[in-house]
Amino acid sequence: MHQSSQKEQGDLLRIATSSGDAYLQTLARHLIRASAAEYAYIAHFDPPGSPRLTTLVLCQGETSLPNLSFDFSEPLWKSVWPDSLAGGAPLHAENVSGIALTSREGTPLGTMAVLGKTPLQDSERVQSLLGLFADRTAALLEERCALKGAEKRLTLMASLLDGIPHPILFKDREGKYLGCNAATEKMLGFSRQQIVGKSLNEVAPKDLRTDCCLTEQRILSGEITATQHEAPLTLPDGEIRQFLIHKAAVTTAEGKIEGVACSFLDVTERSKAGTELENKQKFLQNIIDSVLDPIKVIGTDKKVLLLNAAARRPGTLADCAGEEMTCRDICHAVDTPCQNDVSLCPIEEVLRRKTHTKLLQYQRGNQGETELFEVVAAPFWSDEGELRGVIHWGRNVSERASMQSRIGEQEDRLQFLAYHDPLTRLPNRLLFQERLTRAMSRSRRTEEVCALVFVDIDRFRVINDSLGHDIGDLTLIEIGRLLLKGVRETDTVARFGGDEFMILLEGLEHQEQIALVVRKILALFDNSIRIRDIELFVTASVGICLFPHDAHDVESMIKNAEIAMYRGKTEGQNTYAFYRRSMDCRAHDQYALEMDLRRGINEGEMRLFYQPQIDLCQGKVTGFEGLMRWLHPQRGTVSPEEFIPLAEETGLIVSLGESALEQACRFIRRRQDLGRATGNVAVNISPRHFRQPGFVEMVTEVLTRTGGNPRHLELEITEGMIMDDRENAIRTMEELSWMGVGLAIDDFGTGYSSLSYLKRFPVNTLKIDRSFVTDLSRDSNDGAIITAIMALAKSMTLRVLAEGVESEAQLKALRGYGCNLIQGYFFSAAIPENEALTFEDSFRM
Repeated sequence: MHQSSQKEQGDLLRIATSSGDAYLQTLARHLIRASAAEYAYIAHFDPPGSPRLTTLVLCQGETSLPNLSFDFSEPLWKSVWPDSLAGGAPLHAENVSGIALTSREGTPLGTMAVLGKTPLQDSERVQSLLGLFADRTAALLEERCALKGAEKRLTLMASLLDGIPHPILFKDREGKYLGCNAATEKMLGFSRQQIVGKSLNEVAPKDLRTDCCLTEQRILSGEITATQHEAPLTLPDGEIRQFLIHKAAVTTAEGKIEGVACSFLDVTERSKAGTELENKQKFLQNIIDSVLDPIKVIGTDKKVLLLNAAARRPGTLADCAGEEMTCRDICHAVDTPCQNDVSLCPIEEVLRRKTHTKLLQYQRGNQGETELFEVVAAPFWSDEGELRGVIHWGRNVSERASMQSRIGEQEDRLQFLAYHDPLTRLPNRLLFQERLTRAMSRSRRTEEVCALVFVDIDRFRVINDSLGHDIGDLTLIEIGRLLLKGVRETDTVARFGGDEFMILLEGLEHQEQIALVVRKILALFDNSIRIRDIELFVTASVGICLFPHDAHDVESMIKNAEIAMYRGKTEGQNTYAFYRRSMDCRAHDQYALEMDLRRGINEGEMRLFYQPQIDLCQGKVTGFEGLMRWLHPQRGTVSPEEFIPLAEETGLIVSLGESALEQACRFIRRRQDLGRATGNVAVNISPRHFRQPGFVEMVTEVLTRTGGNPRHLELEITEGMIMDDRENAIRTMEELSWMGVGLAIDDFGTGYSSLSYLKRFPVNTLKIDRSFVTDLSRDSNDGAIITAIMALAKSMTLRVLAEGVESEAQLKALRGYGCNLIQGYFFSAAIPENEALTFEDSFRM
C-alpha cells in the first residue's frame, strides 16, 4: 500500500513538472494506472469545430500507440471507434469514462478518457480523477491551438503580401527596412535580403529620398496618421513612372507608433487617360443636361455619381449640392431607406433583379411635401460586365395617382386575399405551394433537406359542434399564432383549410433536427388555450414528408405528408409520424421507441413495481416505493434508464406520472381492503409533472376515483424541483399537505436547497441519496454528511430513509448513525404488487 502511494505521488510529481507532449504522455499512463483501465487517450477536435477527434496521445498500459482519428458522438461511449482500439469490441457506458475539454470561454477543444473491454471499477472516482487534470489539459490544448493558428496566420500574411502586385514595405522608427513583398524587389532592383536592415539612402531612388524623410517624420511624430500623394520614380532600368504613394503609421495594440508602412501604386496609364476621361465626362454631362426630366446615376453604394441639370434645378426633385450626396438626400432629404410598406426602392429592385424596373415611389416634391413619382430605373454596367449602379429617371404623377388611389387600395386587398387566409392572415394553399416550389429548388442546389409538416387538429369538429363556429374560428386563429411561435422567422406556416395547417421547414440537415422542431411544436399544445373565458385542451396529429427523400414534386409532398399524418393519428393524439424511415437510423430508432412508449402507456404495459422500505427498530415493512417498469411484449423488460429520459424529452413523462400515481393509489386501496392500516406508498414525481397547471387537482381526482387514503400516499420530489420556482413549489406542497399527502425530498444532499427555505417546506421525509451510501464503509466524508442529515432531520422532526442499501456493512454503518429506515437490494428489489404483499406478510428481521 505504501509503495502504491509512493508511486502515485511520483506520478503526480512528474505530471506537475512536465509540459507539452511529455505532460500528455505522463498523464495518460497515470490515468491507466490509477483507473485500472486498459487504454487512455487525450484527443483534440481536428480541425477545430468539427466532430472529428484526433488523439494527441494514446496509451495501452505503459505502451504508446500510434495516434488515430474517430468520429465523436454524445454520449462518448457511442462514438465510432476504430477496430484497432479495444479490439473492435463494441463499447458500453460502463466501459468508458471521459470528460470534455473546453476553453475558458466554453468552446469544445477535445476529450480525455479511459476505456477498456471490461467495465471500469469505481467510475465515480475515475471521473473525479479526470476532472482533476481537465483544466490544465484543456489549457495545453488551447495553447497548442493558438500557436498553430498564429503560425498559420503569419504564413498566410506573407503569402498575401507576395500575392499583391503593388510594392509594399515596412520601416522601423530609425528608418531601417523591416520587410517587403516581391513587388518591392522588382521596383527597387534589390533582393529582399539586400533590402531588409538597410536605410532609405542605401536602396531608395534619389527622387524619393527627400520627400520620404519629410512625410515619415510627420507620421512618426504623431502629427498625422497617414498620407497619400503622387510622385514620379526612376526604376532600375531608367524608366520614369508615376506612382500613387500611401504611407501609414504601424502601431501596437496600445497605439504606440513603431514604424511606417508604405505602398506604391503605378498610376502612369491612369494619369495619361485622365484628360481623355475628363473630356468624355463633359460630353456626357452636356447630353443628359439637355433632357428635361430629372436623371440621376446612383452607385451600388447608394452614392450619387451623376445628376443632370433638371435634377439640380430648384423646385424639382432636389435642391442639393455636394459631392457626397446619397439617393436618399435627393429623393427624401432624410437619412433613412426609401423602401417601406408603401413603395419599393427602385435602386434595390434593379440591384436585386439585374434588369430595368418601372414602379411608383413617394419622394420629396417641389415644396418639400411627399408626392408620388413614376420611376424608371435601369442597370448601369461597366465595360467588364459588372453592375456599377442604376440610371434613375422620375416624373411626378401625383394627380394621376390620386384619381386611382381607391382602385389601388382595392387591388392591394385583393392581392393579399389571393395569397392569404382571411381568418388567420396566414399564407394560403396557393402561396404555400409557391414557397414550397422555391424551397425544393433551393434544396436541389444546396443539397439540404426541406420538410413539409402537415398539422391536423384532433377532434376539432367537436369544438365547432359543441361551442359554435365563432369559438372554432377564434381557436383556429390562436392555433395559427401558436404555430408561428414554434418555428423560425424563415419558416412558413400556412392554413390549408378547415383544421389543417402546413409548415415548411428549410435549411435542415437530418431527420433528427426535424423531429426536434416537430416535438417543440407539439409541446405548444401541452397547455390549455383560453377563448372567451373557455379553457380548451387542443391536440394535433402531424405528418412529415422530406424532400428530396420522400417526394419529387409539390403534389406528392402534400399527399405523402397527409398520409403520414393519418398514420400518426392512429398512434394517438398529439403524435407525429414521418412518411417513411429515412437517413438517420438512430433518429428512427428513437422515433420507434417513442411510438412504442406512447402505445405502451395507452395499452397498460407500464407497471409499477414496489420496493419495500424496512423499519429496523420494528423489524417490519413500513412502506413501499413504486418504481415504474415497462413490460414490452417484444423487447421484454425495458430499463427505466432507456425510457424515462425519452418520456421527459417528449412530454410523455406527464402521462407516465399519472399512470404511476393511479397504480400507487389502487395499491393503497388494496392494502386498505386487506386491513393494512399502516405504511406509505411513495411515488416519484417529475419536475415537468409537478409544475403542470392543475397538478393538485389531478392528485385529488385520482385519490377520489381510486378510494385511496391520501395519508398513505407519499410523493417524492427533488431539491432542484423546489428551488427552481420556490414560491409556487411551496404553494403546491402546502395544498398537498393540507390534503394529508406526505412529501419526501428524494436524493437529499445532492441539490442546493437553502436551510432557510427547507424549514418552509411541508415535508415529512428526507431520503439519503444512494451516492452517500455506496462508499459509506470507505469514505468518512459520506458518514459526516449522513450525520449532518440525521441531526438536521431530528431538529425538524423529519423521518430519514436511506436508499440504495446493498450490503450488511452499509446496513450496520447506517444503524450506527441512527438511520433505521432502509430501502435497497439488501432486503429486496422492486417486485410486482402481489409479491410485495407476500413479502410484507412474511418478512421477519
